[in-house]
Amino acid sequence: MRCRLRSRGGWIDSRLVLLFKNFRTYYHHLGLCEEVGFFINLGPDTHAVLSLMRRRGRTRFCEDEVRQLESAVPVVSAAVRAAWEANNQVATRPVDEHDHLVQEAFASFGRGVLTERECEVVRLLLQGHSSQSVAQKLRISPATVKVHRKNLYEKLGIGSQSELLALFIQAIKGKSASSALP
Repeated sequence: MRCRLRSRGGWIDSRLVLLFKNFRTYYHHLGLCEEVGFFINLGPDTHAVLSLMRRRGRTRFCEDEVRQLESAVPVVSAAVRAAWEANNQVATRPVDEHDHLVQEAFASFGRGVLTERECEVVRLLLQGHSSQSVAQKLRISPATVKVHRKNLYEKLGIGSQSELLALFIQAIKGKSASSALP
């Protein structure tokens, strides 16, 4: 198994890359014998990697192919950067009316029915946090989170996190958070 990765200083020898614990196992499982990768700097803390791989049983990348790939670095880098920029423009779209509805429902969900702490627990659960993660975020014990969940589920007339999400979606669809509650 050989792996060559393109960096600013040139090609990195596979012996350095193979120090990673599961590298050989991972690529062997995929049926690959060699990888050539382009590292593209996209910003201060962001890089992209474009990998070209050969399957076992095929010839490895010869030096002529490596030279061709090296000559393609400017084009590959420009294409990856352009794709990254296009994606970022989509990701930074303007906030629309639906975003405000979700934010309002999120901020007010359960008010008037739940305690402030129960509302905090609900918001974290709706963000996908586990009970353990909620406990860490709120600096309370997991047992306390369990009590809060039991109480808020009872107050809301639900029995699971999926029912909590369904109730929240009802609130977004036009009902106020408290009127969506039993």
